[in-house]
Amino acid sequence: MAKYIRRYFIPALCALAGAAVGLVYYALWGCESGCAITSSPALTALWLAAIGWLLASALINDSKKDDE
Repeated sequence: MAKYIRRYFIPALCALAGAAVGLVYYALWGCESGCAITSSPALTALWLAAIGWLLASALINDSKKDDE
């Protein structure tokens, strides 16, 4: 169970946090038109959720290598 939590749950939480940060970013600084990523709240949330997932996965994999 601990491997499952480290492998999927923590990156999922980071992805949710990234999506929340994306929505806040859009609300405060997003542009209405002409911007590729920040022109809609869904795209901003999606991109930052993906960044959160990838960052968490990379950090978990690096810490896993240190344990061995």
